Amino acid sequence: SASPAPAAKPPASANSTATAAASSISSPRVRPRTRAEVARHSTREDLWLVIEGKVYDFSEYVEAHPGADAILNDAGGDATEGFKGDQHPVNVWAMIPEFYVGDLQD
Repeated sequence: SASPAPAAKPPASANSTATAAASSISSPRVRPRTRAEVARHSTREDLWLVIEGKVYDFSEYVEAHPGADAILNDAGGDATEGFKGDQHPVNVWAMIPEFYVGDLQD
């Protein structure tokens, strides 16, 4: 059985794990995304967020978010700073790959 990851794993390392997992997802939904496209998904019912250059569709997760409406703070935009806040446990990086829909194109 694999040993659990250390609790104090720095976010940069945790993110590379999430990035690797997200990159391995093959789905027709996964493709490059533009900022304009992300901006069109800015409601409680249709929520996309950018986290470190990766785009995630959290529409199905909004109601389950433990921080309530805080997930809407950066709706349709870059949520990197808020996502990296102290309120999130390190293991949050392992939770997001299932919501990945593509890399942000600049």
